Amino acid sequence: MRPSAAELARTLISGRVPATARLAGRPGALHVRHATDCSGRPLLLARLDDPLVRALRGRRPPSIVLHAVDAPPSTDAPSLGWVLIGGAVTLVPEDEATDTVLEYAGTSADPDLFDVGRSAVLLRVEVLQIRLGQQGPAPRQRGCWPGAANGAAWRGHGWDGHVRGAGWDCADRNSVPEATRDEAGPLRDAAEGAAPVDLDEYLAADPDPLYGEETELLADLNQQHGAQLRPYLAGRLAAAGLPGTTPRAVRLDRYGMLVAPYPRWGAEPVRVSFARPVRDRADLARLLHPVLYQP
Repeated sequence: MRPSAAELARTLISGRVPATARLAGRPGALHVRHATDCSGRPLLLARLDDPLVRALRGRRPPSIVLHAVDAPPSTDAPSLGWVLIGGAVTLVPEDEATDTVLEYAGTSADPDLFDVGRSAVLLRVEVLQIRLGQQGPAPRQRGCWPGAANGAAWRGHGWDGHVRGAGWDCADRNSVPEATRDEAGPLRDAAEGAAPVDLDEYLAADPDPLYGEETELLADLNQQHGAQLRPYLAGRLAAAGLPGTTPRAVRLDRYGMLVAPYPRWGAEPVRVSFARPVRDRADLARLLHPVLYQP
């Protein structure tokens, strides 16, 4: 077994690696602080004076593309690729703010979460399209998500004190209009090798539970338990037609490991699958206990 495209997309945008954002009609990319909720909708944390918030003012609702790239745990580890998430930004309603802050804190305990509702805001991205690139370089993202109309002329007062009426930041109108969903087209200028991910599959998938701890877990397995792990992995590689190698685990996920067959330089890593998917770090330890602590 191996992660599906939807699971990889959920993992890459989960908030464990940095992300940038591009807004329709605005050149350049913005660095964002982000996590995701339990449904896979990205959550953006920003202070009221952040460039992201200033760029969003006067739009209804602003269309956005988030871009996150995998950070392999070592130089010899293959990359999981990159993900583009396109959608529309809305302000998290006040009555949902506490639960959403707790969801965000599960990924990143950012001190600005204490200021949400005062000098900071949490924004939610309603996901409309996803693209996953697993080969080649990440995109330069010259294009933007085609988007909603500018709402600067609508009157009223938003959360930031600026004149607004039915915009994305208005307290009494915080949904994504159907017109926005219908008008949103495909991601432009997606890099070669990027493939669309089914939205329903993305929303139903779960991010990998080991991704945020992968580097630490691999170091522990290879350095602290290498003497016990290498014979087991060598046997698995021999069964795959690669005898006489010194194996090293270079990637780890809920379904198994990618193992590099040294000293065969240039050989592709071999996937060694677990007997079942693991739920978390403790479950991984239970699954590997017979291998690492055999008498």
